[in-house]
Amino acid sequence: MKQVTTQETQAIQGQDPSQKGNKLLTGIAVGAAVGGVVALVDKRTRTKVISGAQCAKSSTTDFVTRLRENPSEVKGEWQHRIKVASGVIKEVTSDLKSLYEKVNNELNGSVQSIKEESSQLVESAQAVQEDLQEIGDKVKQAGEEVATPTNSELKKNPTPQPETIPNKPAYYK
Repeated sequence: MKQVTTQETQAIQGQDPSQKGNKLLTGIAVGAAVGGVVALVDKRTRTKVISGAQCAKSSTTDFVTRLRENPSEVKGEWQHRIKVASGVIKEVTSDLKSLYEKVNNELNGSVQSIKEESSQLVESAQAVQEDLQEIGDKVKQAGEEVATPTNSELKKNPTPQPETIPNKPAYYK
């Protein structure tokens, strides 16, 4: 069984596959024209478009007239403008590079300083912890010393012995 290709299907339907792109461009152009007409319904928009077109026409006419009369002057003027713009761009690039280096150096210095300070804080905290442990051990030892009776105390005050209960009388047996 033969599979029908897209081109064959379009040919059967009376469509030329090469015209598909043309329809797209035609649709875009028609949509733009309709959108432009709808936008021009507003009087303010029409006025702005007309004044903008007149201004563009005037400046273009002036430029073409100057170009015809003195092409070397126009060329030199544009070269000068491009040189000035290029110089400004180079200056901005240099300023951005300097700013980047300044910020980068300050941040690196700050980060390094923070690292050093935090490591010093950690070391100090560990030293304090060790000191507290030693103090705790000494307090514990002192407590044990106070709680443990000495030999002389034992002789003076022997450990009390539990009282012995006398034998019960026989009648309780």
